Amino acid sequence: MGKNEQILKFKYKNWKGETRTREVKPVEIWFGSTKWHPKRQWFMKALDVEKNEERDFAVNDILKFL
Repeated sequence: MGKNEQILKFKYKNWKGETRTREVKPVEIWFGSTKWHPKRQWFMKALDVEKNEERDFAVNDILKFL
């Protein structure tokens, strides 16, 4: 990992109500909706370190930064 890459760690509640600790590399913040979150809201697009996939996290569902 390069010096300028920042990993965020937080507790997150997914659309099923399950809570997990997530580690991500943020890409952007955006406003809109997704298949899993049809209500328009703020999202953080980020690379999920564990899954090595880009995902959208609903900012409202971030419970606590660690």
